Amino acid sequence: MSALTEEDQALLAKCVAKVGCEEPYQCLLVPYSEFLRSTGLAEEQGQLAWALLCRTTYPWQQHIRLATELKDDDIWISTGDLEIDKCLGGGIRLGSMVEVSGESASGKTQLCIQLAISAQLPEAYGGLDGDVIYISTEGPFPVNRLESMVYPLVHRVCGEDYASAVDPADFMHRIQVAEFENMETMFHAFDYKVPALLSTGNVRLMIVDSIAAHLRFNTSNDNSGQSLSAFYKERSDSLVSMGAKFKRWANEFNCAFVFINQ
Repeated sequence: MSALTEEDQALLAKCVAKVGCEEPYQCLLVPYSEFLRSTGLAEEQGQLAWALLCRTTYPWQQHIRLATELKDDDIWISTGDLEIDKCLGGGIRLGSMVEVSGESASGKTQLCIQLAISAQLPEAYGGLDGDVIYISTEGPFPVNRLESMVYPLVHRVCGEDYASAVDPADFMHRIQVAEFENMETMFHAFDYKVPALLSTGNVRLMIVDSIAAHLRFNTSNDNSGQSLSAFYKERSDSLVSMGAKFKRWANEFNCAFVFINQ
């Protein structure tokens, strides 16, 4: 009852007295038509009183919200491009998992570097002032490209005054990069290193470029005896297991995940 307004509490007290109950929940044991008759309330007021009774009796109902209200709570990271943001409904939503796929050299890594910069911008400019984890599995991380992109992107999004005070090193410092040459080290990082980083920092975006690089082909030893079908099953199981972890982390740490794939 303490969470209700004085007006709501007065209405409930009136209903309890009219129906002849000792506690509000006991009113719910009476058929709704009998409840209306006993209280003398009009239909609209009766529905309000009934809803208040449910709230006090079943506190979990206080957490029920309309889908439109949930949409208002969505927080987005801008990609740094208005047209792409429109296509995505606002950008990359926190708590989501997004796969970016395309042909080789189609600009997937370019987009992700742009995202890694954008995520660090203030909220007023579409960012979240957050840190970034960037996992690279297909060669060295393109640090020179990142450095060269900082000023042009910040200038375009934030304007000359803001960009003039930007130091690319500050953006590079907030991106934690891990490079993995094989599946075993990547899985080990997913099991231990990544959750530790997510739980201790201000990470708002994690990028894996690319998620299936070490699972794309059967690189097992020819003498291992592993059949092609067994390899594909192992690959599928690994992807499902990783996906479950990422989904849990996205919700637990309020972080967006972006995966590159060919």
